[in-house]
Amino acid sequence: MGILKLRLKKKRLGPGAPGLVEPVDVLLESAGIMVFALDLKANIKYLNKQAAKVTGYSQEEVLGKSIIELLVPEDMLKDAERGFDDVRAGMFLSETRPIICRDGNSLEVSLNVNPIRDDNGSVEGVLVFMQDLTEAIQRETELARKSALAQGILDEATVPIIILSPEGRILYFNTTFEDICGYQLEEVADSDWFEAMIPEPWRLPLREFHATMKERRASGVSFVAGRPLENPIMTKAGAIINISWKNNILFDQEGKVEATISFAELLD
Repeated sequence: MGILKLRLKKKRLGPGAPGLVEPVDVLLESAGIMVFALDLKANIKYLNKQAAKVTGYSQEEVLGKSIIELLVPEDMLKDAERGFDDVRAGMFLSETRPIICRDGNSLEVSLNVNPIRDDNGSVEGVLVFMQDLTEAIQRETELARKSALAQGILDEATVPIIILSPEGRILYFNTTFEDICGYQLEEVADSDWFEAMIPEPWRLPLREFHATMKERRASGVSFVAGRPLENPIMTKAGAIINISWKNNILFDQEGKVEATISFAELLD
């Protein structure tokens, strides 16, 4: 039974009516997302507390008014009307778009629009769910800023740096390491590190060592026989260069190994 019918039934039977009427209302009112119920002309018949809080509109201000005219930016009105026509025809709509609040501010929201059907399967109304993406976008922007800063620091570091996946595939190395190995990162990105740059006699023992790194937490330096790990690499030109490596493990937020990062020091 659709939410519009539930609310009409509640009005007819009164607040003490049995059944699912009050629990559904309680669920919508306590939801952490915005909820609107619309008629087939896109007029607002209901909005929950979260919708009123985020948009700044009260029930009294918006009931009977078009949600499209009220919340949709002027340059997106025709697109919104076409989308509502699709929902009225029985389709579902899911997208991200801006809305305009009562104070004139624009918010980016995740939008899900669902047709409400009667007992015969005909569309009798529309239910709209919106999630404010402002905080998520701010977090993504800040994360991108920090990522770009970290990328810049790695790229400009005078110490050769390489990052490998837990499987030993090349995820990143900086320009200082490019100068040493002769490869551009784009040439070998996602390649097997051991096959691409490790001389054949060293491949198996170093692959086994890399596998054991995934099982231990980094203490700042990974040691073999009491010394930082030393092994040669083979450059693009075929030269053999001896390097001392200081290896650290990078963990994700769940504590799983995400990658290894190694700092190189030339021995030759």
